[in-house]
Amino acid sequence: MNDPQDNLVGRIFSDRYRLTRKVGEGAMGQVYLARHTFMDKNVAIKVLHPGLLGHDEVVERFQREAKAAAHIEHPNVCAATDFGRYDDDGLFLVMEWLDGRSLDDVIVQEGPLPLERVVHIASQIAAALQRAHDLKIVHRDLKPANVMLVKRDGDPDFVKVTDFGVARVPIGASSKLTQAGTTYGTPYYMSPEQAAGDEIDHRTDVYALGVTIFEMLTGQVPFEGASVAHILSMHVTEPVPLPSSLRAELPPNIDALVLKCMAKLPADRFQSADEVLAALETLNEGFAETRDLVALPTSASSAEWARETASELVRDARTRSPKALLGIGAVAIVAIGMAVWIGLGAGRAVGDKVEAVKQASLAEERLEFARQPEIAKALELQAQGKGDDAVAALRSAELNYQGNPHFHFLLGSALQNQGKSVDAFEEFRKSVKLRKDYGQDNGLRQAVLNAAQLEGSDTALQSYLREDADTELIQQVFALATGDLDRKPRERVVSLLKADGVFERLSREQQVAVEVR
Repeated sequence: MNDPQDNLVGRIFSDRYRLTRKVGEGAMGQVYLARHTFMDKNVAIKVLHPGLLGHDEVVERFQREAKAAAHIEHPNVCAATDFGRYDDDGLFLVMEWLDGRSLDDVIVQEGPLPLERVVHIASQIAAALQRAHDLKIVHRDLKPANVMLVKRDGDPDFVKVTDFGVARVPIGASSKLTQAGTTYGTPYYMSPEQAAGDEIDHRTDVYALGVTIFEMLTGQVPFEGASVAHILSMHVTEPVPLPSSLRAELPPNIDALVLKCMAKLPADRFQSADEVLAALETLNEGFAETRDLVALPTSASSAEWARETASELVRDARTRSPKALLGIGAVAIVAIGMAVWIGLGAGRAVGDKVEAVKQASLAEERLEFARQPEIAKALELQAQGKGDDAVAALRSAELNYQGNPHFHFLLGSALQNQGKSVDAFEEFRKSVKLRKDYGQDNGLRQAVLNAAQLEGSDTALQSYLREDADTELIQQVFALATGDLDRKPRERVVSLLKADGVFERLSREQQVAVEVR
């Protein structure tokens, strides 16, 4: 089925904006190059996806971006100039047209950047952030993909910070738009407090700026993991690697600057973007050696430093908020499945746009549920690497939460982490029966693919594939059956596909392929 937004080229919005071509898309909608018909000037128009118009929070987030970009009058911020409706209920945002490259593309194409260039770009980002912070606006999703480099007044690296769609904006609001416990952002760039769903302030942007500087210097992010949960937990517990460990010619003061930006505790970071800017300007003055900005852990003490930092974070979480046990422990499990919305990295595809937002909402509900003391305790055990204890703790609470889809999902996740795929599938299946949206979760899909190769759940798997699985999962099981499996696991998977009600969901060609296996 055609996306109705693909038919917008040629349309005229508000009697003056002619949409000429689609130039990009994301979870919330699409971006078009448009022409202001009266001023004969190019503009960019972001259109909210029609399937999201019924989601109040998403509409508010779209309006939030308009407010933020309109109020932050700064040369290094992409300006919003208009906001309106089309076809009665459609929403669009008009922004200045930026003819350039994203910083993410520059890093991918060119690799580590010269130090002077890094300082020049980072200084402009810091200036833009400071202007936003002066207005009590926190970006919350700063990353290279949201930084454009354009040519301006002879400068080929003139910065424009974009995408304030998840910003916290107090303008015109009577209360905070986002409370502690709601997590937005991109895992590779999220501060520890942001990853834990804790209350954040402008210093979370300072952390993300540190990650961005690290990536410009080295060509890679400081923390990479096999899953969203792993990445988030690394932000919380792992020491930040020195940029010079990946690029030996870098001076110690740039290492110090990055580490101070990325301190685990907000109080240990630069306390404003202006402070970061001042440190960058000091570097820019000949890149001479300057005072130490932060005590650097030696390689011999890194592990102990990480342990002390993690303990300090847990102690701090317990004294700062009622999420005593949740604060850090929630990172390990609650984040599972959030990749659909917040993405695994700058510029990466998010799959189906409407489903992405549904999964984001589901993850937020799960985080709220995880505040229950019994659940929070289990999550803390999981974060500490005590997987069996976490499963036991959840099992002991099972009678209290029968019929709660979030409980069964978290228990399934904990079992999956312990390699108990058949048991994990049973719990994931319960969550889907109670809340159909859980059927789109990647953890469940992996549990199905793992359990399909094992003995013990044939009947339940057949029932799930027949009644609840979507076409994509059926295709994944078929790919597993025709892939490079050992004989016994392959026979089990083929047997599942031959079951009544499952076999009929395959194409004729696939049925033939299964029959000859």
